[in-house]
Amino acid sequence: MWTLSLAAPSSARPPCRHWGCTALSCSHLAAGAANGLISAAAVSGTVIGLLVAGVLHDRWGGLGKPLLLLSLGPVLMAVLVLVAYPETSRRELEQLNPEDPSLTDGAAAIPGAPPTR
Repeated sequence: MWTLSLAAPSSARPPCRHWGCTALSCSHLAAGAANGLISAAAVSGTVIGLLVAGVLHDRWGGLGKPLLLLSLGPVLMAVLVLVAYPETSRRELEQLNPEDPSLTDGAAAIPGAPPTR
């Protein structure tokens, strides 16, 4: 996902923005770290895209062909999402992230909160 975000500059950022903790297991990464990694990859992709567009503009003598080439990144990202991203509609959150403690076993939903009954 992050590698493709480097190839697809800022246009790949909105569809990927909500993936943060969903795409990465929150039991291993804090939500802030996951979102930070995605933001850093998106900003890096934007910078690299601008640099590539500038270099190709100088080589090809215009912006039309470089922007056409760079527009393939968001198209590839859309294909990747359609083909490889798992469908999660009509599924319970417990099915998607089974390692989280459930409220039925007496675990507190919020750290420090009293257990539920």
